[in-house]
Amino acid sequence: MNYQTNKLKQQVSMKIRSLRGILIKNRRRSSSAKNTVGVWP
Repeated sequence: MNYQTNKLKQQVSMKIRSLRGILIKNRRRSSSAKNTVGVWP
């Protein structure tokens, strides 16, 4: 049981890290391209 929860936590943290990296890339791209400024709140 404990092993499974640890595995799940690792998977979630990996997903969060990859999503965070994608968001940072998108923000850099949108800041360089002025026509996508309206997408970000």
